[in-house]
Amino acid sequence: MPVLKLALAVTVPWCAGFLMGGGSVVNKSLDGGAQPEAMPSHALSADLPRAGDESREVSPAERRERVLAALRATMRLSDSERRMGGDASVVLKIGPEDIQAAIELVLKEGSDSPWSLLPQIVARWGDFDPKAAADYALTLKPGENWSRESLLTCLTTQWAGKNPAAAKAWALAMPMGKEQEAALDGVIDGMLQADPAATLAWVKTLPDELRPARAYSKIFEKWAERDPFAASPQALALLPGRTREHALNTVATYVAAKDPHAALDLLQQVPDSLPGYLDAVMHVFQNLAAKDSDEAVAVAISMKVDSGREFALGTLLSKAAQKGDKELARLLEKLPDEKNRIAALETAAWSISYTDAETAKKLALMLPAGKTRDESIVWVAEHIAPANGVAFLENHLAEGESKRDVVDRALWKWAVEDPHEALMWMMKSPGANAETLQYAIDQWAHEDPAAALELANLEPDGERKNILLSGAIKGLSFGDPRQAVELLARIPPGKMQADAAHRIAGAWAPHDPIGAAEWAVQIPDRASREAAMVRVTQAMVHTDIASTAAWLDKLRVGGERDVSVAAFAESVTSRDPESAVAWAATVADDRKREEAFCAVYRQWKANDAAAANRWLGATAALSAEAKKRIGPE
Repeated sequence: MPVLKLALAVTVPWCAGFLMGGGSVVNKSLDGGAQPEAMPSHALSADLPRAGDESREVSPAERRERVLAALRATMRLSDSERRMGGDASVVLKIGPEDIQAAIELVLKEGSDSPWSLLPQIVARWGDFDPKAAADYALTLKPGENWSRESLLTCLTTQWAGKNPAAAKAWALAMPMGKEQEAALDGVIDGMLQADPAATLAWVKTLPDELRPARAYSKIFEKWAERDPFAASPQALALLPGRTREHALNTVATYVAAKDPHAALDLLQQVPDSLPGYLDAVMHVFQNLAAKDSDEAVAVAISMKVDSGREFALGTLLSKAAQKGDKELARLLEKLPDEKNRIAALETAAWSISYTDAETAKKLALMLPAGKTRDESIVWVAEHIAPANGVAFLENHLAEGESKRDVVDRALWKWAVEDPHEALMWMMKSPGANAETLQYAIDQWAHEDPAAALELANLEPDGERKNILLSGAIKGLSFGDPRQAVELLARIPPGKMQADAAHRIAGAWAPHDPIGAAEWAVQIPDRASREAAMVRVTQAMVHTDIASTAAWLDKLRVGGERDVSVAAFAESVTSRDPESAVAWAATVADDRKREEAFCAVYRQWKANDAAAANRWLGATAALSAEAKKRIGPE
């Protein structure tokens, strides 16, 4: 990335990542300048050198005018151009004498730009006068794309890097609250750059109520990354507790690369329940194995913590398995204890399933038959490619009541990622679950309804053919609902036909409610007719409530009117609950009427429990027994 050299005599210790105008990041260059991402050439056109500038000195007033002109150009940039660094490059050209004019400009002439440029300019101000910038930041209200706390952290980081005593005093004098915590966080960040030990000593002096939540974690993460052996005794010197354990765990992770034995000694003082403990163990034993795999195994076996020992052995086994069967067999011979061997194989299969499916499968299959082996097979199958996982389950999972459920879950995942391939596999498997098959054909038919229909036509009559037809109907409903209607007659009356009718109505009614309604009332099968009518009603309500009500008034008394009215009442409850219960009262069938009242009441109660309960207590449309059935729970 090319270095943008600035004609400023000031070093720019910019807060990394604090470019709110789109979230771009400026990296510091060796000369204190910045390396922004590529930006549109027109963004800085107002700031480009003019012919003859090399031979004459530019006055401060002229230079400031150029900076302001560049800011005006930046305000006209699109969001995408800002994300490319168009605003960051301009802000970095602002000098200390330009700050006030730049702030006045964005406040006066900017629209939404003050909320992206203003905090950047204040952060830039912090390069020259962090106290003045921090005092000003406290007067700002957060914008849409930045927070005042983040700005304060940025400024106090800059300040503490130059004058830690002044920055600490300023932050400690602030009123308690999130702004003070942000400022103290920044002070810690700034001090850490120069002296982690001094930072730790200062943080220890802070009262508990003032100490930022992640103060110790931040210190030891930075310190351990820079010098883990210097950080190690300081972590050991902390008072017993979670803070000490987290610090030891962090330090051990970095120590492991140079001295895995020393890292392991640190981990002996950390509980295995600590987040990150097992990751630290993995680092230790990866480094031990790189030096001497036999010694690594011996050390792992000697560990007293069960989970640590199992994870360590699992780490070693997975590495050995990747080297080949010979190395894996050699390592397993060193694990004569069956409990250790089983735990190590299980852990190895689980941990490597994310990155090496074939090795993970091999390790899982080496486990003895039983619950642990089956659980490992399931775990591995769920973390590898679905097609691979389904075959692995079918071929190796022990037969039992749960096998079909596990395979169906894997098939469902496969159908999400590749419905056509999953469907082709299920067509060859007599035990494929009907619900999963339905989901796969639905997904594929949405992409290619003609091909789905062709597949359905090739299938002999039976449940599977009906499932395939139902999927084809769903796919066709969006593009050619009348062809879907013709196919509906090929599915025998029953639940599957009713579901298909519901799908047709759901796709057709939003675009042509009148046509869908005229078709729905003529469906011969009652269950299918009612299912379609419900969906048509729901679609019509979203278009025009008054027209839907007029249409309902014309329906003859019967099952399809009852379900349509119930659907209408439920749909309008949120807007007009009193009208909703009046409509529900017109349902002819006693059971359906009570169900309609119940649906309206439950929704009404969620929005206005007092009004809903008043209606329930006063209405004469329900018997006392019915009121008890649907009343307050």
